[in-house]
Amino acid sequence: MEPKAFPGNDYTWLKTQHSVWSGENSITASVVIPTYNMIHIAEKTLSGLRTQTYPTHLYEVIVSDDGSSDGIEDLVSAYAEFFPGIQFVRQHHRGYRLASVRNNGICAARYDVVVLLDGDVIPVPQLIESHLRWFHIYDDIATIGYLKYVDASSVSSEQILMSIDQVLALPDYPSATNWGAKLDKRLPEFANFEHHPRPYNCFHGGNVAFRKQHALDIGLFDEDFNGHWGYEDMEFAYRLWKSGRFLIAESDALGLHQERPSLTIDERLQHKKINFEKISRRIPGFKEYRRRIGR
Repeated sequence: MEPKAFPGNDYTWLKTQHSVWSGENSITASVVIPTYNMIHIAEKTLSGLRTQTYPTHLYEVIVSDDGSSDGIEDLVSAYAEFFPGIQFVRQHHRGYRLASVRNNGICAARYDVVVLLDGDVIPVPQLIESHLRWFHIYDDIATIGYLKYVDASSVSSEQILMSIDQVLALPDYPSATNWGAKLDKRLPEFANFEHHPRPYNCFHGGNVAFRKQHALDIGLFDEDFNGHWGYEDMEFAYRLWKSGRFLIAESDALGLHQERPSLTIDERLQHKKINFEKISRRIPGFKEYRRRIGR
């Protein structure tokens, strides 16, 4: 069955191919990890990458830093033992500039597919493989991983190396990143996702994958969103989707989001107001849609 005509997101035909694919892993990936003063948390993320089921020689690791002062460059150097060719790219810290940090990592990527994984997200062992399985069977896609919110402060990097089960067993945490909710607020939208009218609304940049060339083709993340938290990832996904790419939700690409001191809910609301207006000017009907779903 041939794919539906764009601008829909009906990839039902592709799910059938995905379910029977049994080829060998061959696609290369660059895992881009944005960081800012989170060395101890990022070390757990890097430990999770050491447990991946995807062949190590098929992916590289890039730590893209926003001018941290916590010595993370030394941590990256130490991980060269496990990830030969690991890259460290840095910009000077001039306020919140996540769009630029992500763009720096994407531009440094040497491989075909970029897996964006925030520095506070521990990947389950099958995360990279679950993202990449889709790219082995189709070109024009981007994938969206799920998130579980936890307080991982009681779990060490060494324990993660031994078994991810200790993190998976942690209770769901009411994260400020998830607006105080315990469960990923996107879960209702992920149901029947191939018929979601605005799939880019679920594209959270902490755990996604896309082809580097497609990102370059649409002009990367919009750095006009720098300075305030939020929405640069959804706006990026909107342009990917409008350019003809299916957005695919993948539950097995699970990231464990570590709770950490950052913006409070009130601070996020203040930032949100500014960037919400920016994305609303760029995406027709976005403001009305978000109001309709209570977000």
